[in-house]
Amino acid sequence: CPASQRCECSEATGCDCEDGARGTGKNGIDSCTTGDDCASSLCVEGPSGTNVCSDQCTDAAGCTGSLPLCDAIAGIGMICVRQP
Repeated sequence: CPASQRCECSEATGCDCEDGARGTGKNGIDSCTTGDDCASSLCVEGPSGTNVCSDQCTDAAGCTGSLPLCDAIAGIGMICVRQP
């Protein structure tokens, strides 16, 4: 999504860009409840069932903390994810 929008996702409809402010959570470091908590607007499942802010990436060098892998996710693109 453009920086002026955040990503809104649901199981039923997938993800869309919506107007609204983003949070300040950092990739692989900060926990989140929804994408609204994250600077990237992406909140994903982290290790041990917790949710962690994620971000787009091109390779693992752009991924940190509890989300060390860069992987392709259908409908979203390349983002940082946890170890399987």
